[in-house]
Amino acid sequence: MGEKPLIPVAERHRGQQAALFANIWLPTLNIIMMGPIMMLFANDVLKFDPKTIATIVGLAPLMIVLRFPLLGFIRRLGLKKTLFYTDLAYFVSVGLLMMLPVEWLTVSVFLATVLFYKLAQVIGPMTVWQPLLRDITTNRDRGRFFARMRFVFSIVTLGISAGMALLIGEEISRSEYNILLVLSIIGVLNRIYWARKIPERPQEKDEERRQKPLIEIVKASALLKRPVWVVIFMTMAAMPMFVVYLRQVLQVPTNAVSAFVFMSTLGSVVSMILWGRIADAIGFKPMLSGLLILGIFLSPALLLVAPIEAEELTWQALSGNDVVSLSVLMLYGFMAGAMGAGTGIAATSIQHAHTNSHYVVEEMAVFSVMVNAVQSGTFFMSGWIIQSWALPDGSHAVVDEGLHWDYVKLYILIILNTCALISLLLIRKMPNLRPHFGLSDFFHSMFAQPLRTMFRGRLMYDENERLRVNTARMLAHNQNPLSIDPLLELLDDPSYDVRCEAITALARSDSPTAAERLMHMLEDPERRQLWDRIAWALGELQWTDAGSLLQKHLVDEELAYRIRAMCARALGKIEDQSAAESLAHYLQSDRESYHFRSSCCCALLHLKAVQYGDLIFEETNSLRDRYDRYELLALACECLELDARWLVSAKSDLRTWDMLDRAIQFRSKNWREKRTEIIEIFKRSDYQGMSHRLLKVLDQSDLSENQIQMLKALSDSIVKAEKWGPNVTLASAWLIYNFKN
Repeated sequence: MGEKPLIPVAERHRGQQAALFANIWLPTLNIIMMGPIMMLFANDVLKFDPKTIATIVGLAPLMIVLRFPLLGFIRRLGLKKTLFYTDLAYFVSVGLLMMLPVEWLTVSVFLATVLFYKLAQVIGPMTVWQPLLRDITTNRDRGRFFARMRFVFSIVTLGISAGMALLIGEEISRSEYNILLVLSIIGVLNRIYWARKIPERPQEKDEERRQKPLIEIVKASALLKRPVWVVIFMTMAAMPMFVVYLRQVLQVPTNAVSAFVFMSTLGSVVSMILWGRIADAIGFKPMLSGLLILGIFLSPALLLVAPIEAEELTWQALSGNDVVSLSVLMLYGFMAGAMGAGTGIAATSIQHAHTNSHYVVEEMAVFSVMVNAVQSGTFFMSGWIIQSWALPDGSHAVVDEGLHWDYVKLYILIILNTCALISLLLIRKMPNLRPHFGLSDFFHSMFAQPLRTMFRGRLMYDENERLRVNTARMLAHNQNPLSIDPLLELLDDPSYDVRCEAITALARSDSPTAAERLMHMLEDPERRQLWDRIAWALGELQWTDAGSLLQKHLVDEELAYRIRAMCARALGKIEDQSAAESLAHYLQSDRESYHFRSSCCCALLHLKAVQYGDLIFEETNSLRDRYDRYELLALACECLELDARWLVSAKSDLRTWDMLDRAIQFRSKNWREKRTEIIEIFKRSDYQGMSHRLLKVLDQSDLSENQIQMLKALSDSIVKAEKWGPNVTLASAWLIYNFKN
């Protein structure tokens, strides 16, 4: 699945811009010529029944088999020239539909016109567009590009859909359809103009010689194994004759159907940019899995939609049930459009990621044939169910007429959702382009302020350093998987402050992707000025794979103490037990840096290395910095299984004795009276009496092995010190809080 772009970056970017404009009318063409509007025209004007409409629409995808004999010719002619000539052929079918009288448009004539249109589409756009687009994108920007492209053409489609809803009445007329056909002509002219500006990958000198027989390409293709079956079952999970079902079974007026198409397009538009970002950030696998799950949970909403009683779409004519049904239907259309846009981007990412650049035309041709053959079958199946089952049987009300079922709804809930579940099972066994992201990241990216993350992320290239610093802080605060890639880019910012903020943000991300990148930076001598922060971040991420690299820097005495100290702390946090001996060695041998020794102590306490308790408590007594002692005592409480709230709830500028005394005063009188003897020893600062009590408890109490070793080391340190110190206060706290009658 690796790729090597053959078109220069700048040319690819210009090609992407041209492709955006070339495809701006794409959905409009499909809606008018092969989609819902064509079906409404066949239903309302030509008076075809659902089975006939399903036959026409179902036969069209089968035209795709006719392009196999032409693949070699298309390669020799060139992708762009093929697209140009087939675009010219569109005018023939569009002209026939506009000029032929309605009575001449029999089933056979209309079928021939539609099939000719589909043939031009199959040889042209359906063969050459995906190879062209694959060559001007990479795995790193493909999701965002397709999201931008779909967003642009969806905006245009949204406007046209809104116009259709206003233009079309209860039924579409011939003149209204002709107006829409004129729009499709404009769309084809627009594509002809912009497509010529898209760069085409030059054929390599030996490419013709290296061409394999089609059967060998199919056998070796990664695309034509599990990925194609994922898309096939996704295709089977669709209901392509849904607008005909709305018109004939649920009696939804044509202008309400147009409104449904508008809401579906609106959902697609508002969600498009988000899906592209998510696909690039977490990969197609978790995104597609999440969308399929959402689609399964959304489908039961159709049970709330009842047949429409009103003959016209006015507030006076609509009943209360009609208002509820149409409201649910519009919301369903919006959600289905949004999820359809996401699954489209994910499916395209799957297709492009699994194709071989040398055989992209052949692989995608076979892929399209398989998918279109299944799509044809879904048209036939949906038309047959509507005609033979749903129309004769009608809709049935249940649960006090609150829910309504018919055979189409049962087909969606049972058969189509089963196909979606099969797709989910197939996806589970596929590798993800972003290996460390899963299904939970998809839902997290949707609900953890995704729009704020996306729009604030654009400031990471601002000329103002302070804005870039604040951007890194905001991305850290959001904790959204969409934040990871922008923060990784900020690691290469020219500003030291921005890079530091990015490292701090990534330390909070719990991201394996971030940890791997930080590990590479820890190996790079050019990043030495950041090694202390990177080591700290790896510790916060608890990235165990960094253990050997952190130990390497720990023992490198040429490095600055701040770097070695952070490496020691990180080794403790990732619980690398193999580092305990080295940490203990430097705790004994190094006499230059108190902070480095304190960090080694912290690491040993994190590791629960109780065998080095004597070294730890010896260091605690010798530390000059109150805050270093404060930290070590808090960690020692954890090793001793002692509640540290007496320590952490007090002000850090107090002596440890004062901290414990303050905590005792807040306890109840009864609690203090039970511990009077130990508290009195503490109040007198009698270190010998406290040591004696500690030894006595060690002989009598049922303690864990770790507690015994740590308490013995603590007792030895008290005896050696021969005065009151922080270790005696720690022993006092343990005896007071662990008091037993």
